[in-house]
Amino acid sequence: MAQICAPAGCVEFARFAKVDPCTGAAIPGASNGYIVECIRNVTWNRNIEEGEKTILQTDCKKICWQNQECDDLIDYTLNFELLNPDYELQELLSSMPLITDGGGDNIGIKDVTSVDCLPWITTELFEQVPSDQCEAGYEVRRIVFPKLRFQIPENDKEGQMRILSFQGTTSPSPTAGYATGPFEDSPVDFSTASADERSHKLEFFDTIDLSTLSGNCGYITVPTPAP
Repeated sequence: MAQICAPAGCVEFARFAKVDPCTGAAIPGASNGYIVECIRNVTWNRNIEEGEKTILQTDCKKICWQNQECDDLIDYTLNFELLNPDYELQELLSSMPLITDGGGDNIGIKDVTSVDCLPWITTELFEQVPSDQCEAGYEVRRIVFPKLRFQIPENDKEGQMRILSFQGTTSPSPTAGYATGPFEDSPVDFSTASADERSHKLEFFDTIDLSTLSGNCGYITVPTPAP
C-alpha cells in the first residue's frame, strides 16, 4: 500500500449503536442508533500497563541477565465535545430518560437513580484524510471502538452551556461478531476472526460516501442482522 501523505484528518461524523453487553453484537431497533456531526476535539488514547523489567546483577553492578515483559493494552479512552447538546444522544449514551413537552418534543433529560449501569455502545468515527497520492481529494478512514461505555457528560466550560464533554472507556470485544458492523455497510469482513480474538479498536480505509450520512443526524435504525 502506498504511503499516506498526511495521516491526521478531521472527524466529520460519529455514529453510535447500542450493543449487547455479553456478545458485543448490535441490538436492532428504531432508536438504537445515532449519527452526529457537530463534534470537535475528538481524541483517543491508549492506556498501557508497562511490562515489568527484571535485571540480575552482581555486587559489582555487572548485568548478568535482564528481561523486559511486554506491555499490555488495558483500554482506550475516547473524548469528544458535542456542540449544541442533543438530548436524544445523551439518552442513547447514558440511558437517562427523556423529558417531553405537551407536543411530544424532547426538551430535556432526567438524571435518575434507577439507571445503575450505563449501556455499552459501538462507536464509529469517520475521518477524512488526504488521498494516498498526496493529491487533491480525500479518503475516508473509519475508526471503530466495538464496545465502550460513556460517562455522564459534563459541561466543564464556564459560560458555554451549548457544549458538552463526553468520555468513554473501551472493553475488549470479539471481532468475529463485528462482520459488516451494526449498520451492514462495512467493506471489511471480520467474520473469519477466531472466536477469542478480541479488540479495543478497529481502523481501516472505507469506501463509504459520507454524503449518505449527511442529513441523517439524529436517531437511526439499527437493522436486524442478515441471516
